[in-house]
Amino acid sequence: MKRFVAFLFLLLTSTIAHSCDCKEFSQNENFNFSTNVFIGEVMDVNETGFKIKINENFKGNLKGIVSFSIEYCSIDPKKREKWLIYAGYEGTEVSGCGWSRSFTHPEATIQYQIPPFIEVESEHFRDELTKLVKDNATLQLELDIRALQDKKNNASFRMFDIYLVWVLIFSLFAIIVYLLFANRQLRKR
Repeated sequence: MKRFVAFLFLLLTSTIAHSCDCKEFSQNENFNFSTNVFIGEVMDVNETGFKIKINENFKGNLKGIVSFSIEYCSIDPKKREKWLIYAGYEGTEVSGCGWSRSFTHPEATIQYQIPPFIEVESEHFRDELTKLVKDNATLQLELDIRALQDKKNNASFRMFDIYLVWVLIFSLFAIIVYLLFANRQLRKR
């Protein structure tokens, strides 16, 4: 009996110790908290981490193939999968609680789980519901990528606008200095 109670205690505490306690936040909040946001292809996976080749960058300046560690509540990438990644503050961690998603299984995130209070008795209905959730997650992934591309393009245009304003200010300053200098030269004659 004592062994059974000890076993039950160990089973319950180990389950509690390894469960993720995810805080819900919006995609925009996840973007703001992340150091790097990009699309990449998983090149290698082992028990401690994975390597991903960056294909398109939305935030940050990572390039080429980058290593990430697999830690508590991390994502579960598979080799050759394409992912949308939101990398954390240090840039080397990717939380399973955030908006990082696989293109193969975009529904396999916290945001797209079938709520536990929905009891599905029919196997056909469960399959249809699962397909609907996956289709919705795939569509949402496409929309999110378009929004990230727009955000990146708008940021580029804003930087160009700022650059253009500085060029105009500098040009006006140069013209004023030239006119003042030319005016002094005319007075001396």
